Amino acid sequence: MKNIRQKLIFLLKIIFSFIILYYLFSKVGIKPVIDTAIKIPMHFFVLVILIHFVIMYLSALRTRLLLRFKIKISRLFSISAITYFFNTFTPANMGGDIIKLYFIKKEIKNNFSNGSMTDALAPIFMERFMGLFVTLFLCLIFLPNFLNYYKIQQIWAFPAIMTIFFILTLAILHFQVGNKIKLVADFYKALSHFSSRKKYLYISLIYSVTIQVLNTINICILSEGLGLNVYCLYYFSIIPLITLINLIPISIGGLGIREGAFIFFLNIVHIPADKALALSLLNFAITFTASLIGLIEYVRYKDALKDNKFSML
Repeated sequence: MKNIRQKLIFLLKIIFSFIILYYLFSKVGIKPVIDTAIKIPMHFFVLVILIHFVIMYLSALRTRLLLRFKIKISRLFSISAITYFFNTFTPANMGGDIIKLYFIKKEIKNNFSNGSMTDALAPIFMERFMGLFVTLFLCLIFLPNFLNYYKIQQIWAFPAIMTIFFILTLAILHFQVGNKIKLVADFYKALSHFSSRKKYLYISLIYSVTIQVLNTINICILSEGLGLNVYCLYYFSIIPLITLINLIPISIGGLGIREGAFIFFLNIVHIPADKALALSLLNFAITFTASLIGLIEYVRYKDALKDNKFSML
């Protein structure tokens, strides 16, 4: 019954994504979007794909720093690529984290006798927490610049909600809510190891900032390739906001919601809807193309997953 319910929810999210896309295309037309997208020179396309590979590698380095156990970077890069692929198509980009947890848990189990599931969960939680923190931090830094373009005070709702989320999360961690449950207590214990590894946390935070900056630079590059006359600083003002909006788990990989957000925010600086939609979809297409390396890795080792083995990577 639970499995049927999950499939139904997933199907509804797919339908919701396509309804939004259909609405957007009905307003701007398919041909103008395609005509805009195909104008981008190939070297812009290739450059953005290469930056995505750099992001995957930085993600692997960050994971390696946060893990208590030393796993080869080549293995973690493969896990990072697989995570990247599944994050592209799952609500709030959470699906990849589940796959990543499974792979790292198997790696720890097969190679370290004293490892546990929480040793895999803690660094993944910390990565996600850092990513959200950096997104919120950039949002708060650049939001005043956005308000110079568009006086809409309600926009503070997005970072305000995330700030409340962080405060509640920190409170839960501080008071160790639920520590009577063994699994939760083990999770808190795994997190406690970070207190003696603050140097690694700081370096990981730098990686997180770099990843977020590179994601925005990708948009700047694509915007330049499409000939959009938008200052890069403006993208640094709106991409953190779009990232927060993209976390709303009502569509597949943010598809549709993200495109609507691009149209809204770029309309403020007088970019036509067809060009904004082309930019968003082109970014998604390139992200998907780069993530195919993760699909290759996953298909390559799917037999190992079925057999409950993990000699991969």
